[in-house]
Amino acid sequence: MAFIATLRQQWGHLLPATLLVLASAFMQFSDAVELLDHQILDALQRYRFRQLPLPQSVGDEDPVVVVGIDNEFLDEVDEPLALSHHYLAEFFNAMRQAQPASVGVDLVLPAKRFDAITSVRKPGQDYHRVLLASLMAAIQDYPLIVAKVWEPRTQTFYNINLDYAAVLAQQGDAFASQASALFHYESDGRIRHYPGARFQPGGDEATLSAQVHAAAGLQRQKWDGLINYQNHGAMMYVPIRQVLDWLEKGDTEALKKQFEGRIVLLGTTFDDEDLLESPVPLAAWMPGRTAVPGVLLHAHVVRNMLNDEFLRPVPFPFSLGLSLLTVLFWLGASSRIKSVLLLVFVAGVLVSLPMLLAHQIWLPPLAILATAVLAYLSRNGWDAWLGFLERRRLTGAFGGYVSPAVLKEILDGQVETGKLGQNVHACVLFSDIRGFTSFSENLKAEEVVRMLNEYFARMTPIVHEHGGTVDKFIGDGLMAFFGAPNRLECPERNAFDAAKAMIRELELLNDERAKRLEPTLAIGVGLHSGRVVVGHIGSSDRHEYTAIGDTVNTAARLESASKDAGYAVILSDVVMQRIGPQPDVSAVGEVPLKGRSPMHIHGYAKVNKS
Repeated sequence: MAFIATLRQQWGHLLPATLLVLASAFMQFSDAVELLDHQILDALQRYRFRQLPLPQSVGDEDPVVVVGIDNEFLDEVDEPLALSHHYLAEFFNAMRQAQPASVGVDLVLPAKRFDAITSVRKPGQDYHRVLLASLMAAIQDYPLIVAKVWEPRTQTFYNINLDYAAVLAQQGDAFASQASALFHYESDGRIRHYPGARFQPGGDEATLSAQVHAAAGLQRQKWDGLINYQNHGAMMYVPIRQVLDWLEKGDTEALKKQFEGRIVLLGTTFDDEDLLESPVPLAAWMPGRTAVPGVLLHAHVVRNMLNDEFLRPVPFPFSLGLSLLTVLFWLGASSRIKSVLLLVFVAGVLVSLPMLLAHQIWLPPLAILATAVLAYLSRNGWDAWLGFLERRRLTGAFGGYVSPAVLKEILDGQVETGKLGQNVHACVLFSDIRGFTSFSENLKAEEVVRMLNEYFARMTPIVHEHGGTVDKFIGDGLMAFFGAPNRLECPERNAFDAAKAMIRELELLNDERAKRLEPTLAIGVGLHSGRVVVGHIGSSDRHEYTAIGDTVNTAARLESASKDAGYAVILSDVVMQRIGPQPDVSAVGEVPLKGRSPMHIHGYAKVNKS
């Protein structure tokens, strides 16, 4: 039973905490959150990438070299790219002299023989035989892999000519002679993941980059992870025209210096065609542009393979567990310490990101940070909502018993029964219904109560409107004070304005009573100001916010003096000095006060003593 009672008591916290856990788990599986995480990763990698020098040419130390078929080459030759058989053949022949570790071709070899086409400049040239012969010779001197290109329309890979495929297949099964050049595009079109089996049609692991790496005699692995763009800078390419010139001149030394023992990738390097979106500007000749030729991305993936530096996301259970752990920011009431802890945690996660990336570890931060901040803010919001409900409950429960100023102290948690009172300057107002005792003797009890409720219902709001605090109702009397707990610039002015408003409101009330053939009422009001002690006085079980002191007693005596002074409102000389001369206030002179020395008083709203 105790457990059930505790569960019911804590349900208001368990339900939001459970929703936080579900939200955290959802964010871990959300594609939108993953994309935002990758935007953060891009920004971090771009920062590191910008620190790397921009190459002016292909360096001697580059293990991967790109040979580019560029716009200048296409402008120079007569044939379209689809009929560049003899240029490809010359390239393959040049590589025989260069002796690279392996060669990858990011181009689609022709599917047809093109026997019916002849060249005007080279009559009788057989396009098919020239390329086939170069392929047969090339595979004797170096490993050669050509790209398989995916055809979205037919949902198949584009088939090359069977003769070419047969020649390439003679290289054995140490690597695949035809390999997929397909990349994985994320929802924003960028290339971030290594395009392994999970991104390939049919789960094929034979990617172009993996096969040229394996063909170079390097250790085969089951590659996976995010492409690391932060450790290697932008790339230049060797124009295919340069390679063909070296071949034509017989400059074997230049070919060996540029390509020997390296992995070579041949592809198009156009400025405006066949471009893929990368997180960083990989093409050194196009600074600032992240849309780069696909062959550069293949080359960069091979760079990652050579150094085994793909980014490995932290294991999913660890990331999910850390995200769920941040739900603990729900616990505990909001405090400065909790806010500092949250800031330290967020800063710690953000600082750790580049440090982990330096060790090739990627920690997706968004779900973790979002859960922590959401837990913190939702607890603040939840507590604020509960506080709002509690304020409404207290307002409904006590709004009719205490003045708005005192109720605000209750709602703000400033009511402390053991707290010492405050000595403040205030103006005290006492009012009383004249002749109430004899007046009520002729009425039934319920009529007396109804009359008092009607009267106080009209007078109490006036006190509140003028910034006063209703202390108590004493039979037909009302005590209020101005200047506490809310401070006023001139409490006497507020009290006097409230007294005048009470007289005017009484006239309206009497008009209504006269229409109901009920006797009219007359009141007397006394005002005095000075130092009073205000505070919550009483026991821990029952107490009230009240004012005590000689000023209070004097105000009560002044209210009694109004009966004989002939005025509805009596002001002490102290009050008059504070508010200054008033055209509608008259000096009455000194009058004796019960239990006190005579006091000079002033009157407002003269009444007929009879």
